[in-house]
Amino acid sequence: MDAERFNRIANYAFQTNSYYRNRLEPGVLPPILTRDLLREHNDDILNGRPAMLTTSGSTTVPVRLGFSPSRIHAERRQEARVLDMLGGRIPLAEMVLEQTGRYAPNQLPVMASVGEQIRFLSEMRKQRAIQGFNTYATNAKSLASYFLERGRPQSWVKRLGIFSETLHEADEALVARAFPKALIWSTYSAKECGLIALRCLDQGEGWHVLDGILGIEILDNQGTPCSPGQVGRVVVTDYLNSYCPLIRYDIGDLASPGVCPCGGYSGKAFTALYGKVREAFLMPDGSRKLTYDLTLQFRTLSALHQFQVVQRSVRHFEILYRGEPGLGSTLEARFVSFLGYTPASIEVRRVNSIPRRANGKFFITWSEV
Repeated sequence: MDAERFNRIANYAFQTNSYYRNRLEPGVLPPILTRDLLREHNDDILNGRPAMLTTSGSTTVPVRLGFSPSRIHAERRQEARVLDMLGGRIPLAEMVLEQTGRYAPNQLPVMASVGEQIRFLSEMRKQRAIQGFNTYATNAKSLASYFLERGRPQSWVKRLGIFSETLHEADEALVARAFPKALIWSTYSAKECGLIALRCLDQGEGWHVLDGILGIEILDNQGTPCSPGQVGRVVVTDYLNSYCPLIRYDIGDLASPGVCPCGGYSGKAFTALYGKVREAFLMPDGSRKLTYDLTLQFRTLSALHQFQVVQRSVRHFEILYRGEPGLGSTLEARFVSFLGYTPASIEVRRVNSIPRRANGKFFITWSEV
């Protein structure tokens, strides 16, 4: 972190904010601000100001946020900077979920069927001459599968933005085949603090942390900075938001720090992003088990079309799947092999559909504990 900027916002919060006044000590590293603490002390951290934004609540109870004018302007400059890196502004469509329920003419709710989205993209090409689109990772995969199954790769797409969900390597290869001329880009961001990182446009294997606004820490379970390649929690400090200070805020995501393999970026980088902590399963010993290997095991089953694994309690799981009948025992065996122990219960159910969450996102794995 930038020590000067960190001390500046910490001193400001200590002097002006009722929550931090009781928790910050000169010369002492502030304690971690968890989402539960933010929710519990939301009014104090807002310091009497009205909320300007409420999070979607995809992982827990929503929190209310506010942003100072200078912070809003800084975020716009950061967005413009990313746009320049991508080659400038071009006409695009978006298939997303707007929490307000209000959609611009170039937007369509991500809940729309694949057929509706295909027709929408066709109309946008005619009406607005779009050259690409932005959407969530799982939706990009669905569209890619649709086109590839029909032998219709879409070479007209010049830029494809993917956000809000983790795009796995196998899925990205599928998306790249369906949109062979597209620059596939992705940003890592959070409602609470805006843009955090841009995936490397050169090799696509690392994530470049965007400097200037946020201080980033990757910490292990003991609160110690992670070594390169080690998985830890993402903790952010917003240097500029005096309206609703977030100092050492655990945003609930997992990542690994390191150096981008492109060799051309000297700033802080992530070598991997693993999504929400709640996408990792809680083990009996209290540790979290990442689920990427599980998705790889399940995806080798050609008869399996879609799946979701939910952890209801530490030793109780539910597997939902769309696909051919009779896959239950295979899925259960592979899941036990992945976990490394046999849970008290595993309920496997074949279903007709697995809906997205209320915020428009789809989680392949999810832990309720």
